[in-house]
Amino acid sequence: MNGSEFFGNRKIPTIILMPVNHNTIQVINSAIVKLLRPLIRMAMKRGISYGHFSSLVKWVFYDIAKNDLTIKGRKQTQSRISVLTGFSRKEVKHLSEIDPPSSQKVFDRNNRCARVISGWRRETDFVDKKGKPIIIPIYGKGTTFDTLVKKFSGDIPTRAIMDELLRVGAVQLESEQRLRLITDVFVPTLDEVSKFQILGTDVGLLISTIENNIEFGIKQPFFQRKVYYDNVPDEVIPDIRRMSNKSAQILINDMDRYIAINDRDVNPKLEGSGRNIVGIGIYYFEKPYKNFYED
Repeated sequence: MNGSEFFGNRKIPTIILMPVNHNTIQVINSAIVKLLRPLIRMAMKRGISYGHFSSLVKWVFYDIAKNDLTIKGRKQTQSRISVLTGFSRKEVKHLSEIDPPSSQKVFDRNNRCARVISGWRRETDFVDKKGKPIIIPIYGKGTTFDTLVKKFSGDIPTRAIMDELLRVGAVQLESEQRLRLITDVFVPTLDEVSKFQILGTDVGLLISTIENNIEFGIKQPFFQRKVYYDNVPDEVIPDIRRMSNKSAQILINDMDRYIAINDRDVNPKLEGSGRNIVGIGIYYFEKPYKNFYED
């Protein structure tokens, strides 16, 4: 097993809710906004609506309340989940019955562009005798892209849906203001899918390290450092990138070798109790001065 590539979910121990004062809440609010800005920006560029995003947040609140904020020796109840999350017990019951938000079914249901494409491929008026999506005019009478959007995307303007599908390469503009569907589903490219899987894993691990250092840092801190300067000219950035890539890769290689010999999959003769995930992550960042402080 390659220790530099294997990741998993860290098991969070039983947690006692901690009281916070007004100043702490303000700082937490600010931190959450800074954390959400780049995440929501990426999501919006790829067709994730507020409704879909909020449904994800709601499910995560439910899942954490159910599995992480437990009382030792007691079964977590819907009433306690309701108290922890602020959801009604009816809403908690509903969340306990739905599919996890990572399922394709949930994504398609919440993404309006996906619904439009699905309707185009499924509705009899929008396919030929062989079941293939037909080329349709944008506006007009009868079978049009406008009628398709109104049926499957709610109150979102036709032009907005069309622009988004054109942007991601899902449709192609033909002559006489007609559209051709050139993809089966509304999803990122395979390369983007891989990168978003890394996003979910790596950012989660970084936040877990910060969480550990906030809650347990005095007794068992995890290494967490960064260095940056805010008046660096454009001309020297390529050299800084090269230097950081070279130095970081050397450290990663060294840590990979050291951790690997202490992994029982790599070293079956190694004995010991428990099973833990151990690793180190390094990231480089750069952005214009004004954008750094805006985020």
